[in-house]
Amino acid sequence: SESQCEPLFELALDDERGMEGRLQGAKVTEVLPLSADHAGAGSVVVDGAFSEKFLENLENLWRGLPLAPKDKFSTNERSYYHDIGGWITGPLDRAIALAKMPEASYATPLMRFLWYPQVGGSLPAHVDLSRKGDDGTRSTYTFIIYLGDCGEGGETNLLECLPGDAALAPSG
Repeated sequence: SESQCEPLFELALDDERGMEGRLQGAKVTEVLPLSADHAGAGSVVVDGAFSEKFLENLENLWRGLPLAPKDKFSTNERSYYHDIGGWITGPLDRAIALAKMPEASYATPLMRFLWYPQVGGSLPAHVDLSRKGDDGTRSTYTFIIYLGDCGEGGETNLLECLPGDAALAPSG
């Protein structure tokens, strides 16, 4: 039988126990320099900053969340989580500091999980818009964690822009 891709989670990092040791061994790789003339300028990859326990807890959280109702056709499923207690955002904030991303000082507690239950599922080409947090601030980055892998596909492409993006940007 064909394998399904595991969920994609946008936000998170490590649990409190052993965080310093994991961050010290983490590797930050610049994907697009901040000086690039590109909507994704300043993109980085932080690798090795996640404990297996944290990822297990995150996956268990995802499996327990209800699916959000669909308001349009999509090949993915979504679930939402509000990290009121900070068990995800606190450690993520430390990773943001490690990555030295300008204008990024903390993670918003509003999170979403994307899951592609069918082989070949995808999101249409898009540029992430900023999100408005509980305190009225707007997000400046998207943090992506892949909770699993699939046998085929699974790519993330960074786009410069799409027609109409400039008009949408103020709405967040």
